[in-house]
Amino acid sequence: MTSTSTQVLPGDTAALPDEGHVAAIVADVVAERAGHLFGLMGNGNVHLISRLTRRGCPFTSARHESATVAMADAYYRSPGNIAAATTTYGAGFTNAYTTLAEARIARIPLVLVVGDAPSTGPRPFDIDQTKAAEAAGVLTLVAGPDNAEAITHRAFDLALQTVQPVVLALPYDLATAPPSAPQPLEPMPAKPAWPADPGDLDRVAELLAAAKRPLILGGRGMLLADAVAPLLQLGDRLGALFMTSLMAANAFNSSWDLGIAGGFTRLHRLDIARQADVVLVVGASQNLFQTRYGTLFPADTKIIRIDNEPDPGNLASAEYIRADIRPFVEGLLERVTAATTTTWRDNAPEVASPEFRSSLPSENPEEFGPDGRLNPRAVVAALDGICRRHGPW
Repeated sequence: MTSTSTQVLPGDTAALPDEGHVAAIVADVVAERAGHLFGLMGNGNVHLISRLTRRGCPFTSARHESATVAMADAYYRSPGNIAAATTTYGAGFTNAYTTLAEARIARIPLVLVVGDAPSTGPRPFDIDQTKAAEAAGVLTLVAGPDNAEAITHRAFDLALQTVQPVVLALPYDLATAPPSAPQPLEPMPAKPAWPADPGDLDRVAELLAAAKRPLILGGRGMLLADAVAPLLQLGDRLGALFMTSLMAANAFNSSWDLGIAGGFTRLHRLDIARQADVVLVVGASQNLFQTRYGTLFPADTKIIRIDNEPDPGNLASAEYIRADIRPFVEGLLERVTAATTTTWRDNAPEVASPEFRSSLPSENPEEFGPDGRLNPRAVVAALDGICRRHGPW
């Protein structure tokens, strides 16, 4: 993927209207809500990009449409800010389809602004982009003269509320249309609240207090709910160990954190994690990769998963409790007191040692595997050694 941050050359768009039209109104909201646009320019989005770059909004140009959504996805995953991407219509949209589908599966809140067929009807080279997006589970909103500002805000609001991508379409013949009297949108339903059930809180608190080796596994939902601090406090009271999903890596910043759960778990940490007798999963999906295809914990481990999203049923052995995350964790804190007996941390002090927590290989891998092929672990170790000797590139 190659990209450059660029400004549209004045000579390319000097004759184009730059404000007072639908695309300009959409662009102004994108600048306000996202603050950065990733895109590839074409006929369907040239006015949008022109307006954004002329007003100084950062714009990163990609060399392929799939990279526009991939970069917006990464932008969200890195600093955690909602992102925006843009492509033109037709093949420009379909080129971005794979990364859009990936963002939907990964539940990444971003807005993809795309050119679309004219409002008067499709041309021979147009496709039904709304149905294509729907097939990937992505909603499409359409901007027009009477709703450009409101519908763009709605796209960002929906992306944040549902934690998934939203497509905002700009019909080709309406991009430069002047605004008309705004039509009010139907109020967006509030995200439903899921208050903690006192009975669930009592039962889970008792299970955690009675556990010999409790483990708390936090995911991105924990971050979105701002529940890291109370979970840390809960874990410290219990003498528990921690793990995270990939999307919440390093969130706990604790010496008792075993790191990422799943395929990225180091084997010596996996051996410790599998000793847990009660696991509290908070805001993590427990998908196949996160659970190492169901082998992360033994079959007799008691697993309770707390989330305010629908249960995807990824791990049938886990008990699912639907509740708003932070209030549930705070409810547990009210019920759990500090351990007065020996805890798992006392019995596994090596977890907090620098050697255990080091990212260096626990052994020196042979350059070639038993099958005579290059060992990728040796390659990574060699690259790590080069980087350590020479410092940042």
